[in-house]
Amino acid sequence: MFGRSLVWSIWETTICIGLCIGILVLFREYLNKQGKWEQWLSDNAYVVYLIHVVIVIGLQVGFAPLPIPPLLKFFGVTLIGVLLCFVSSHYLRKLPIASTIL
Repeated sequence: MFGRSLVWSIWETTICIGLCIGILVLFREYLNKQGKWEQWLSDNAYVVYLIHVVIVIGLQVGFAPLPIPPLLKFFGVTLIGVLLCFVSSHYLRKLPIASTIL
């Protein structure tokens, strides 16, 4: 019993480490490119980080009284929140004062 458990633990650890190294190599070799879309998302990520709380809480307050299941509220807030955050950050970065700060 002990030997089987030991072998299984070593097997799981080996597979986990192998998968982690394999995924790193896969991304390094084949997925190490950035297009216009990814560049735009990357450029706006910091501003999204700063403003997302306000937008998400506002959406949650707006969705709270709706008579729909909580899971639909979650997906609604998530989808609309991501869109609003990135669009808002895009336009916030265009403001003259924001360009010096952000």
